[in-house]
Amino acid sequence: MVQKTNQNIKSIPLKRIFSEVLAYIVQKPDELLAFSIINFAFMSIFGMFISKTSDYLFLPWVCAYYAFWFGFFRYYYNKRPYVFTKNIFGTLVPSTKILLLMFLLISAVVFVPFIPLFMGYNDEYAVFIDRYVSDMQTIGAHGSAERTNSVTFSLLLYGVLLLLTPNILIRPMFAWISSLIGRSGSIGNAYSNSRGNYFKLLLIAIVFELPMEVIEQIFSTFGLNQTVMWLISSPFVVLGNVAIIKLYDFFFLSIDQS
Repeated sequence: MVQKTNQNIKSIPLKRIFSEVLAYIVQKPDELLAFSIINFAFMSIFGMFISKTSDYLFLPWVCAYYAFWFGFFRYYYNKRPYVFTKNIFGTLVPSTKILLLMFLLISAVVFVPFIPLFMGYNDEYAVFIDRYVSDMQTIGAHGSAERTNSVTFSLLLYGVLLLLTPNILIRPMFAWISSLIGRSGSIGNAYSNSRGNYFKLLLIAIVFELPMEVIEQIFSTFGLNQTVMWLISSPFVVLGNVAIIKLYDFFFLSIDQS
């Protein structure tokens, strides 16, 4: 049954969403395993080769990884052909908007600490800014595999990005899914249909993203093998996308069935 807080706003049934994700694990373990292995292969290639060598392989990797997830969602909705279709170009419009939105918001978050520089600051804050810049350079140079020595800083940054996830990733992805299955890829509609559910979307993001962050922190802190880390984390990536599919079905496909 669709839960509504008023006539226009649909409230996410959390129990149903989590139950459907669990049902996917139980009923389709072969699919989960296959997609997890493919995702693991992509992350391994990126971590072992692309991030540590020249950048000329990055664009082909991104295109292939994009095609993989495009095929994943079309496979779920049984939209053939899964990858080699002109629809893949149509999805570039909402995906570009998503990337731009993420870039702008993340850039704003990153540069917020510099605002006090224009308002006057003491020596202690100058020391903080020096450390902040150093930590950002470390993250930029080594990525998530080699975290900054400031665990507090990295966790704080992760926390801020996690708080933004419902609005800069999950809700815009509804528009992307619509476009890849042949529907309108309007981001405005994606936000409108899913409004009033920020905290529930945040909880879903925490459930699927927090385990990956914990795993990453453990492996980074103790210097454990990154390949094993990607192997353990990959199923959470797949299940997170399955959860987004279930959310999309609730917000958009249920309209057709009502």
